[in-house]
Amino acid sequence: MSEEVVFKGSRSGLKLILTNTVDFPTIENLIRQKLDSSFNFFQEGTVIQLEAGWLNKAQKQSVRGIFSSYGLILQDGYEEKAEPLKVSLESVDRTQAHESEDKDRKLKTTVINQTIRNGQEVISDGSIIINGNVNPGASIIAGGNIEVRGACRGIVHAGAFGDVNATVTAEYLIPMQIRVADLVARAPDKRMSKADAPYPEKAYVSKGKIVLEAINR
Repeated sequence: MSEEVVFKGSRSGLKLILTNTVDFPTIENLIRQKLDSSFNFFQEGTVIQLEAGWLNKAQKQSVRGIFSSYGLILQDGYEEKAEPLKVSLESVDRTQAHESEDKDRKLKTTVINQTIRNGQEVISDGSIIINGNVNPGASIIAGGNIEVRGACRGIVHAGAFGDVNATVTAEYLIPMQIRVADLVARAPDKRMSKADAPYPEKAYVSKGKIVLEAINR
C-alpha cells in the first residue's frame, strides 16, 4: 500500500498527508486509487485537511478538484493553522455545533458484507462492521468502533478522531497493528495464526495502553 498518500485520523478530523517522493501526476493517480479503494464510504460533504506544504497553488487546486469529484471537501491544513484564533460568541456556537457533529458521528455505523483485501482501505467517520475478514495489507479507519466478524489480520484504527473509548473486536484478533485514538499496539515479530486467537477478543484502552480481553458469546 502506497505511503505517498495517507489518510490519518486526528482529534481535529481526517487528514490527507502527501509525501514529496514521487512526481505530481503519480500523486494524483494514487489519490484516485485511494478514493476508489475506500468503497465510497466517505460521507458526501466530508471535510478533509490537506497536509502537503510542498505543493504549489495550482497543484493544490488540482487535488481539491479530485476530491470535489467524489463529493468531498479538501482544505489546506497549513492555511488553517496560519489563521489567528478568534474567541467570540460565534466561535462558541461553532464549538457546540462540532460537539453535536461528534455525537452524530458516534451513532453512524457502516456495514460491509465482504472481505477487505490487501491494498484496500475502508474509512468512516463513524463505526464500522465487517462481515468478513480483514486481510494483511488492508486498512480500516473508523471514528468509532470496529467490529470484524471474521479474522482481523490487517491494520485497524478505531477512535481515529481521538475517542479513547472506542474498541476493536474480532472473531480472530491477530492484526498487523491496532490503533485506538493516539495509542498504538503492534503484532509480535512471529507470524500469527488463528490458533493464537482461539476465541473472540476486544481491544480497548485501559490505564494508558491498549489491552486485549476475551469476549464470552
